[in-house]
Amino acid sequence: MQQEVLLQFTVIRGIDLPKTELTSKIDAYIKVKCASFSAKTSTREDDNNPKWDQSFYFTSAIGPNRCPYGTVTLELWDSNTFKDSHIGTATMNFSQLQPAQLKYLELPLQWTKDKYGQQGKQSRLAVAVPGWVATFGTLMQPLSQVPGALFNTAERRAYVPVPHPTLPPGVVYLACEYETDSVDFKVYICAPNTPLYVDLAMMGRQHTKVRRRVYSQGKPIMPGLTAYEEVKLDDVPLSTDFSQLLVLCFDKQ
Repeated sequence: MQQEVLLQFTVIRGIDLPKTELTSKIDAYIKVKCASFSAKTSTREDDNNPKWDQSFYFTSAIGPNRCPYGTVTLELWDSNTFKDSHIGTATMNFSQLQPAQLKYLELPLQWTKDKYGQQGKQSRLAVAVPGWVATFGTLMQPLSQVPGALFNTAERRAYVPVPHPTLPPGVVYLACEYETDSVDFKVYICAPNTPLYVDLAMMGRQHTKVRRRVYSQGKPIMPGLTAYEEVKLDDVPLSTDFSQLLVLCFDKQ
């Protein structure tokens, strides 16, 4: 099975874009395309240096350096009353870039008509790839070998037992739940009255915001998994280094 990542791609701004009419500036928007993914930014009217800071989320294959692989095409369009005009195109090939370069790039535009290039402008599109994480399908491959691991493929949820030296297997579970633009991490205690205090933290951060819940009657999570306590690390952005996640367990006694 092809390994893939879910990545965040941000269209930041346009720089020194050409005029498309004699009396006004460009009404610009960007079409973002990568493999089967296609979307567009909002329109910024009458602005040759438009700012979007708009993020899109899509999957990409993993390259040899464990980074995204493939090509993103960015089409610059001018919004008009009757028919929009395709002004130029910029491309970004992941295989030609190092991870550090993905934090901010300025991509030159290739024009659809000579008249845009004849204005003598060095027009660019500024973009960034703040982060990426293995897709749910890719994550399932190694985790499916873990005894006791459970999966909800329809909702993209994975539940992995966390071993504890004094508790039976299956009492503590780590959950990884995929949302559209983030990942939620949770720890479930799956037995009532367990003498255990659990916490989630990110290595290197002095403070990590978590949410705690207690379910005295038990909360069904999925068949075979009922939670009595929950600790949640909310909406972890894809730019997070997930290897820095810590699960901390303390004996209440």
